[in-house]
Formats: sequence, structure tokens, C-alpha cells
Amino acid sequence: MTIRSIIEAQPKQRLQARLEKNTARMACGCIEYKGATNNSGYRKLNFRHNGEHVQVYAHRLFFVLATGKEIPSHLVVDHKCQNRSCVNPAHLQLVKPETNSRLVHSRARAA
Repeated sequence: MTIRSIIEAQPKQRLQARLEKNTARMACGCIEYKGATNNSGYRKLNFRHNGEHVQVYAHRLFFVLATGKEIPSHLVVDHKCQNRSCVNPAHLQLVKPETNSRLVHSRARAA
């Protein structure tokens, strides 16, 4: 099951209304999703897909919506802004997991 398949199964207007209702534009340029979070602080959405309960991370969903492409299994979506609630596609980039780890550590040291 892919994020694209979950998106395509949703009524488009209902999905758009749900996403718009739960986002807020910040002065820094971030667009924050205001839904539930997991233990690591990442925002998530819950869907029913083919009779199953499915959780999708908000930043991954917005990345797929913005690009129209699925996220390759060997890559992760990195927040360039370091804001785990941000879903602004301009603040998201695909990177290898080891690059993501390196970026997280270098950003922490810089802060």
C-alpha cells in the first residue's frame, strides 16, 4: 500500500478540506499540520483504506501530494527547517537515511 493509493482512494474535496482545516501558515514560512503526533513529535493522519486502519506521517503525505511521486523505499523525507510539524513542500527534501542522520546531528550542533 502506498501513500498515493491512500490519497487516490479519498474523496478529493473531503481530503483537501481536512488538510486545510488542520494547517496553519507561520511567519517563518513553515506550514504546520495541527493533527495528532507520535512519540517522536511527527504529525500523523489516520485513514481507512480497503477496510484497514492506516497511519500516514503528515510531511510524507504532503510531499507526495506536492510532487505527485511516491517516496522511494531507500529514501526519507527530511525537514530542512527542522520543524517536525512542517508540511511545506519547499521545506521538505528526499535524502538517504544516513544523510538525514548526519543532517540532524549537524543541525543540533549548530543550534
